[in-house]
Amino acid sequence: MDINLVATIDSSGYGVTGLNVLKALEHAGHEVAFFPRPVRSHEHRLDLEDTAMLLRCLRRQRGMNMLAPCVRISTEDDMTLFAGRGARCGFAFFDTTELTEVERRHLSTVDRVFIASEWARDVAVANGIDADLLHKVPLGVDRSMFTPADSPGDGPTVFLHVGAWQRRKGQSVLLEAFARAFRPGDSVELRLLSSNPLSRLGDRWIDECRASPMRDHITVLPRVRDHHQIAELMQRADCGVYPSRSEAWNLEPLEMLACGRHVIATNFAGHTEFLDHGNALLIDIDELEPANDPVWMPIFGTRKTGEWAHLGEHQIDQLVAHLRSVHARKQGGELTVNEAGIRTAERYSWDGTARAIVAGLP
Repeated sequence: MDINLVATIDSSGYGVTGLNVLKALEHAGHEVAFFPRPVRSHEHRLDLEDTAMLLRCLRRQRGMNMLAPCVRISTEDDMTLFAGRGARCGFAFFDTTELTEVERRHLSTVDRVFIASEWARDVAVANGIDADLLHKVPLGVDRSMFTPADSPGDGPTVFLHVGAWQRRKGQSVLLEAFARAFRPGDSVELRLLSSNPLSRLGDRWIDECRASPMRDHITVLPRVRDHHQIAELMQRADCGVYPSRSEAWNLEPLEMLACGRHVIATNFAGHTEFLDHGNALLIDIDELEPANDPVWMPIFGTRKTGEWAHLGEHQIDQLVAHLRSVHARKQGGELTVNEAGIRTAERYSWDGTARAIVAGLP
């Protein structure tokens, strides 16, 4: 069928989602006319096959089916510009428990609201979005790229965090817990791939890493060229750590599971769609707090409202215990491949995302 798609293609989560949705729809045999949103993050490097596909979809703009349904992948307050006169489907990702009046107004104008998780469904309904408008479209993982690998073997226990530095992602809490869990000289390493191209502060977050008493065990990784390199980083790590206050989906923990790696994450928000006590070490949340990040992402507290998870002493204690547990198992030779995680990742593919989109078109 003909589908018009409005999305970003760059290195952000929105951009990675946009590219993979486009590829999956094309792979399923649909004729997609692609209308790119402005790039907000760093560029995303494409191989020749993806470049040819992208050019083919861009050229279809000239002969687009004006009555075909249009899917727009964007933020909740950016749901007005669609291609053509067909059904308007907004694919939105919620970061907090509350929608602003602007976000509610935008979402109320579309014919279908795609959401990625049951948590997002609950947020939408609680904020007055008609449940009949909602259709769940879980995101996927490229299991040809993020493949199971043998455990790294002997050596230090390697913890990896992949995510742009901001309060929502909880990197400062991770640094604090890492310093409480271990001492200088312990056979541990924390690797951070956390450059935030959208922050007005640039790389000042690195100063926080340097101030840690465990600084000699912290490696700040440079930006990588493509997702193949991210997959390699994940395969060389023992455990991914994601103490997020909130997530709309969180691509990286699912990618870690696909690689057979262990995951520590909060038991809250979008990634609870695929993380549970059987495939991950979860940090239970007992309190929410106003979503606010005046330093790294000032839109939280201004343009975006609501609440997200509070990471207090109880949560830090749980994170410390999980970090020590993974380390003890690694050093004792008992940290095997996360088979439950691999089985979970097998349920999520970008082809499945495309099928869910098509099934939800009005």
